Amino acid sequence: MKTDELKTGFWGYKKFSVYQYINTLEEQFSAQLLEKDRESREALEQEQQRVRQLEQELEDLRRQMEEQQREQMLARYDERLSRLRGQFVSMLREMEDSASELSAAVEEAKTSAPAGNMSLFQRRPECETQNQRAQA
Repeated sequence: MKTDELKTGFWGYKKFSVYQYINTLEEQFSAQLLEKDRESREALEQEQQRVRQLEQELEDLRRQMEEQQREQMLARYDERLSRLRGQFVSMLREMEDSASELSAAVEEAKTSAPAGNMSLFQRRPECETQNQRAQA
C-alpha cells in the first residue's frame, strides 16, 4: 500500500486506512527484518565454521611443527652420537697402540736385564711379604 492509496475523508485521512497502511509497513519491515536476521545467522554460522576450520588447521600445523622439531632434535643427537663414537674409536686405537708399545718396552726390558738381577720383572711381591713376615 502506498500513501496515495490512503482514503481521505472529510477532515483528512480515514483512521482505518492509516492503520492499514501502518500495518502493511510493519509487515514489510518485519519480513525484511526477519530476512536480514536469517541472513545474519547464516553468515554467523559460516564464519563460525570458518573459525573451526582455521583452528583445526592451526592445530595440524602445530603438530607438524612439533614433529619437525623432534626430528631435528633426533638428528642433532644422532650426529653428536656419531661424533662421540668416532672419538671413542680413536681413543681405543690410541690406547691399544700405547698398550702394545708398553708391552714391547716391557719385553725389551726383560730381555735386556741381567740374569741374576732381581728386577721388578723377577720379583714376586707376595713372596717378599711372606719373607718379611718370616724374618719378623
